[in-house]
Amino acid sequence: MRRPLIAFGFCYIQLEYALPVFTGSVQSPSLVGVLFTINAIAVVLLQVPLNQSTSRIRSSALVISGALLLMATSFAAASLGSVAGLIVCVLLFSAAEVLIDPRIDSEIANTVPAHRRGMAFGFVGTAIAGGGACANGLAAGLASDQGAPGQQFWLLLVAVSVGFAAIVYFTSLAMRPGLVASSKRA
Repeated sequence: MRRPLIAFGFCYIQLEYALPVFTGSVQSPSLVGVLFTINAIAVVLLQVPLNQSTSRIRSSALVISGALLLMATSFAAASLGSVAGLIVCVLLFSAAEVLIDPRIDSEIANTVPAHRRGMAFGFVGTAIAGGGACANGLAAGLASDQGAPGQQFWLLLVAVSVGFAAIVYFTSLAMRPGLVASSKRA
């Protein structure tokens, strides 16, 4: 469970820190507020329909991997730097966020004994924060002279997100040997 949390934290923090700085450097700084408003509205509107449509998928790793790939696509859209690209980025990112958060919470609720859930949620927060700290370090390291991460930063995030998605998914397969054997027979 740790890998998806760190991956989610790594990707999630980009919406809060790197995207506003980048947006202010390539577009009007006032667009940042519009993008956050789009994110809030999209999360509210997508929460129920997206989670209902994926509720039949038993594999949390599959849903989380798919959501990380959605985040990778959103980062690719951000790299364009256009208003449309930034809006597409936020919409795709919002959909991924809506898919990941409930899965993490339900995994804890379904697998951790009640008397340890507080500690488990604390661990979740710490793991997500660790991923966010790594991401902020990367963003700072790749910032241009103007202090904003450039297009190469977003494309690197695409690769990192795809890598995280693959790690989460293939690790889950490796941890369930019966699943791998049955999928080879099919």
